[in-house]
Amino acid sequence: MSKMIILAVDDSKTILALMKQMTKNMENCQLEGFVNSRDALEWCQDQHIDLLIVDYMMPDLDGITFLREFKSNSRHRHVPVLMITASEDLDIRHRSLEHGANDFLTKPLDMLEFTTRVRNMLSLRRYQKALEENIKLLRQSEERWQFALEGSGDGVWDWDTQTDAMFLSKNLKAMLGYADHELSSNYTSFMDLLHPDDLPLIQWEVQLHLQGKTPTFVVEKRMRCKDGSYKWVLTRGKIIEWATDGKPLRAVGTMSDISERKDMENYLKDSSDRMRKILDAVDALIVVTQMEGDEQILFVNHHARKLYGDIEGQPWSCFNRDTAPAQQALVDRHGNPSGEVVAWEEYDASLGRWFLRHDQGIRWVDGSVVRMQVATDITERHQIMETLQKNEKKYRELFDNMKSGVAIYDVESGGDVFVFKDVNKSAESILCARKEDLIGRNLTKALPGVEDFGLLTVLQDVYRSGSPQYFPPAHYHDDSRQGYFENFVYRLPSGEVVAIFDDVTEEKLAEQELRLAAKVFESSMDAIVITDRHNAIVSVNQAFTTITGYSREEVIGHNPNLLSSGRQDEEFYHQMWQSLLHLGQWKGEIWNRRKNGEIYPQWVSISTATDADNAITHYIAIFSDISERKAAEERIQYLAWHDPLTGLPNRALLQDRLERALVLARRNEHQLAVLFVDLDRFKIINDTLGHHMGDLLLQEVAKRLCACVRQSDTVSRQGGDEFVILLLDITGADAAAMVASKIVEAIARPFTIDGHCLHTSPSVGISLYPHHGRDKASLLKKADGAMYKAKDMGRNNFQFADDDESEGEQQE
Repeated sequence: MSKMIILAVDDSKTILALMKQMTKNMENCQLEGFVNSRDALEWCQDQHIDLLIVDYMMPDLDGITFLREFKSNSRHRHVPVLMITASEDLDIRHRSLEHGANDFLTKPLDMLEFTTRVRNMLSLRRYQKALEENIKLLRQSEERWQFALEGSGDGVWDWDTQTDAMFLSKNLKAMLGYADHELSSNYTSFMDLLHPDDLPLIQWEVQLHLQGKTPTFVVEKRMRCKDGSYKWVLTRGKIIEWATDGKPLRAVGTMSDISERKDMENYLKDSSDRMRKILDAVDALIVVTQMEGDEQILFVNHHARKLYGDIEGQPWSCFNRDTAPAQQALVDRHGNPSGEVVAWEEYDASLGRWFLRHDQGIRWVDGSVVRMQVATDITERHQIMETLQKNEKKYRELFDNMKSGVAIYDVESGGDVFVFKDVNKSAESILCARKEDLIGRNLTKALPGVEDFGLLTVLQDVYRSGSPQYFPPAHYHDDSRQGYFENFVYRLPSGEVVAIFDDVTEEKLAEQELRLAAKVFESSMDAIVITDRHNAIVSVNQAFTTITGYSREEVIGHNPNLLSSGRQDEEFYHQMWQSLLHLGQWKGEIWNRRKNGEIYPQWVSISTATDADNAITHYIAIFSDISERKAAEERIQYLAWHDPLTGLPNRALLQDRLERALVLARRNEHQLAVLFVDLDRFKIINDTLGHHMGDLLLQEVAKRLCACVRQSDTVSRQGGDEFVILLLDITGADAAAMVASKIVEAIARPFTIDGHCLHTSPSVGISLYPHHGRDKASLLKKADGAMYKAKDMGRNNFQFADDDESEGEQQE
């Protein structure tokens, strides 16, 4: 595979070097960088370029003009363009898009964002090149079926745009369930098969291509099949014949069935972890098994594990019942999920429960077809009534069909021993024991944990007192069963004791989880805001109050825009809402306002909560105050470019400003000067009075130097007692000499610092552009040499640099 060529044009060598470093590890990718726009245009005339990265603002040729000339070359017409700018001006972006730019990046460049954008645009270019090659082959050969073979069994269409006639291949018709003679061969009838929601987009894409605004059109859409269902397909096409007046005459293309891919994409939207959590929360038993080999169990949810244990990895036979449907009912003849759901009711004697089971073939996370069984506990619980002894038939019907478990005990040993006399079906299910195994058994033998549970004491009290008692939910545990159960116990007139009980384990666990969630909500260091679907605040946590200053009572029922600072425009919020509505989430930085009026930055993550119909019910926002982080970033950025002692620009910032100044000076034919200033006898002051006194002196010198120059000029500290001054747009050597004289005079005046009267003087070297050099290295070197000449001349003076034509004139 040939390398993808990236052409990068930027007047900053530093930026170009950074781009090369960031694309260094990209496979089959080569970046060619140019500082001069004209050199870049000349070089790329006969080159195959795959991506253009160009700076919007360059000294010799601006980005728009460069882009226009670049695109005028026919071989570059479809090359994607990434425009780089340091400005947030939307007008710049609009103009660039009008002239062919595809995307933007803002300086300074972020490595992750840059590499992601470059990879995406190179992928787009690879696809364009592949499609252009296919269209070229198609144009050379008019054999439609050859094109179909190249499409790997895809459907083929051929459209006469003048007559509306449309050839549809046999494969294409079969893809939609039609026989070869059943589908009308005209464009209008074919478009009638489109899903109504997809029609506007398809018409738009087709019109763009017919107008010559796109090289090809590639769209995903839903087509109505013969049976009335809709199928996802991918259509690729291109105009291959044009009239002399430029009107399109004929277009050809392919149609691929992507319904399985779409099903997989929809299924894989949620991660397997999230899927497991969702399935665990479903109030039903869910078991997923393979359909190959020993039909291994791949997944069981929380409710299934409670009943059957951890059976993941075991064969389906350990769970399967003879009533389960055969695999053939769950897949079609091609081995794909048939879409059919097989439902039946079953009584699980080992558990004492009735289930409504649903089996269906689905695509699993790894793409394989699996069996998913969803079983819902449908064991009905009925209420017992006071007329049990009056009407045996009615008693038995009510008793056996109560939702609650009911157990009737005979009492022995004067009220100390309780023996099962009868139980209903719900009791069997709750106690995980068969009726015949319970009748006649001592309660403490059948349920070994009943004494620790506390129920035995309640039964004894009720028998002796005759007063009913409610035994609130408590935790029961033995080797066979555990959970939370509540009981209502009373004594019959005949002396038997009755216990009506319910398994409330799920309710108790849900209650605990709710308390835990509430604790996490209130204890979070990040602010949490929950709104309803109308964006009215329904809940906030304590961190919200701490960060914003608003109490819960002040914001409930209000729109979160009461926090708005006004820094973000309408377009910002429009993009945010688009992300929430289409993706279900949004993350980013927002500047908001506290109750006291202070504006501060937040890092915000917003997500949507939906109901069973996928309708949005709430919005959940989690944000943190990043003021300190932002301040630290700004401080780091400042220190990277400034001297920490004097606050003056450092060596790096001077180099950058000098380089830019030279570009402007060459373009506008202006002069500039570089002054190299070194303090005389500074080391003596530093050694005798200490570094602290030396630092204070350097700070005062910096102030006097700044007072000697214009605001547009640059005073920088190079280190130690050396300073470099950059004078822009000067009229000549006299102007530089005037500034140097002011500096000599200003620095020579005494400094009064902490009660000390300090004396120093400057030695100043001057180089001029273009007289002494045309690049920054030459100018700095000659200014440094002139400074040493000033020291040799007795210090406390300034000297111009020597050049090849004549000796620099000495000024004092």
